[in-house]
Amino acid sequence: MYSRISVLGDINMVEKFTVEIANMTGHSVVEMTREEIQETAKQAGAWVFVDNTLVSATEIAEVELNQDTSLRVLPGIVGGF
Repeated sequence: MYSRISVLGDINMVEKFTVEIANMTGHSVVEMTREEIQETAKQAGAWVFVDNTLVSATEIAEVELNQDTSLRVLPGIVGGF
């Protein structure tokens, strides 16, 4: 999916991806840009899974994504007792 963003009269295409975000009530499905995915993961201390592979938030900018890519943002798990 592409969204149009007008910047001083120029039209740029920004690719958005379908992302599942897990939360206390289940999950939400939203459309996000790479930057939004990265920022959400950093702010929440969350884990990002791209096609079921754990990817750090900083790697999102470099990972190959397409419209068929499975993207999930999950709360980070902390072990211990």
